Amino acid sequence: MIKRAVFIVCTAMLLTACAANGQRIGDKLRDTAMNQAIEFASSTRNYLLNNSEESAIKLAKESVQLGLKDPESAQFKNVRLVGYNESKVICGEVNAKNSYGGYVGYKKFIASPSGAKVESYGNRYAEFDRIDNLGLVDACG
Repeated sequence: MIKRAVFIVCTAMLLTACAANGQRIGDKLRDTAMNQAIEFASSTRNYLLNNSEESAIKLAKESVQLGLKDPESAQFKNVRLVGYNESKVICGEVNAKNSYGGYVGYKKFIASPSGAKVESYGNRYAEFDRIDNLGLVDACG
């Protein structure tokens, strides 16, 4: 009886620790996603001090392309500057070919002239995708 009680208490403690650790991972991922959007806004603000919006969009598209399997196949739509965090970010959608040579469908992105983040999906845990996309969703809608 005592062994069973100890086992139940230990199991409960282990599950509580795992849940707390999972929450911390989710919190870190959320903070990273939100901070990334803020960094894109800051980078865009600094770039626009001496450069045109058209130039910023061109560089943002190039940043998106850097992360693609087939950069030359990139097709963009709805690319625009969006007000965010007292500045602007570049939002849009991109479609490109995958490793098999087929187009994967349009995915949303957030970018600045110096970097880009394309929408995450298809991970084993959908909640991680949702959290990873929070900055993009917050800035671009």
